[in-house]
Amino acid sequence: MNWIIVQLGLVLVLIYSGSALANDGEVLAKQRACLGCHSVEHIGISYPPAFVRVAEKHRDNSEHIKNVIRNGKGKMPAHPTLTDAEILILTNWILGLKETTK
Repeated sequence: MNWIIVQLGLVLVLIYSGSALANDGEVLAKQRACLGCHSVEHIGISYPPAFVRVAEKHRDNSEHIKNVIRNGKGKMPAHPTLTDAEILILTNWILGLKETTK
């Protein structure tokens, strides 16, 4: 019985942690002005790409997203002042996005 309660508690912690990280990613994107150029899912604009498009294109390559955030690419500037933890939070938030409109 205690084992079931412990597992249920762990599941609740994981669910809460996932929500907190998602919220942290969005908050961080606002704080670091990512949303000044990018949108979350604006359809029809190709540059800068909406974050849902980045997630679709690089779903299996989180290292690419981290590298672009850190070093920049094309018109996107480098962000050397972001910590590794902040880059990880942003990357996970981006990869967790799914398009909600069609």
